[in-house]
Amino acid sequence: MPLLVDTGVIFALAYRKDAWHARVRAYLESYAGPLLAPVTILPEVAYLLRDRIGPHAEQAFAVSLADGEIGVEHVTHKDW
Repeated sequence: MPLLVDTGVIFALAYRKDAWHARVRAYLESYAGPLLAPVTILPEVAYLLRDRIGPHAEQAFAVSLADGEIGVEHVTHKDW
């Protein structure tokens, strides 16, 4: 079953200085299922990664999306 992740989870995983980094990393290393991110969080994650870590982090996020490491859940009319 996919694990729905939000901005905080993705950012904490990427940013080693984040207070939640170690806990998020440990949990995700023990989780065998795929990660799923709502499409609505993608701009926020990209912005935070670029602003607080650097363009390399934003690019790594884009690559992880393109490679399917993080699935994207699209929002439908019913969701709104």
